[in-house]
Amino acid sequence: MKASIWKFIKEMIPVMLGVYLGFALNNYGEERKELKQTEGFRTMLVNEIQHNKKSIANGVDYHQKLGNRFDEILESDDLKKSFSTFTSSGLRPGFVSRSAYDTGIQTGLVQNFDLQLVQSLNRLYALQAKYDNFNNEVLSSVLSRKYPETTSEIKSMLINMSMNMNDINSYEEELLSFYDGILNEMGED
Repeated sequence: MKASIWKFIKEMIPVMLGVYLGFALNNYGEERKELKQTEGFRTMLVNEIQHNKKSIANGVDYHQKLGNRFDEILESDDLKKSFSTFTSSGLRPGFVSRSAYDTGIQTGLVQNFDLQLVQSLNRLYALQAKYDNFNNEVLSSVLSRKYPETTSEIKSMLINMSMNMNDINSYEEELLSFYDGILNEMGED
């Protein structure tokens, strides 16, 4: 009986060792694959944040000038005349993306990031969503208005647009600050 138990153990050790090595190699391969995917996600995320930062930065000066122009018209002696000479090339809202971030959430790769970075990313993308919503509301408001004709209507529209440009500028400055902070946190400058 002892001989058969000893024989069984001798035969099982190589099998168990083989199974263990198989699992170990499989886990090693999976970890390498996940690490490669996480690095790919990180690269996509950095590219997305840099692209969003550039998109926002391109609109900052324009929105400040547009807000200042609205203020100048409001302060003019002849509001109707100043408004009639005003030309604009639109509101030019900044367009920001979140596809890389969503991909990280959907695949679970964001879980491989430091918890503090994940929290910062959540705050950034929540702020981007607010910025997008605000821009959509401003555009809807502008498009739904009838063209102002009276001095009172012009003044009301200009006050509204001036305030909106101030708010847009605030969002943009905050977003740019967030982008810099997160890129710094991710080791990208």
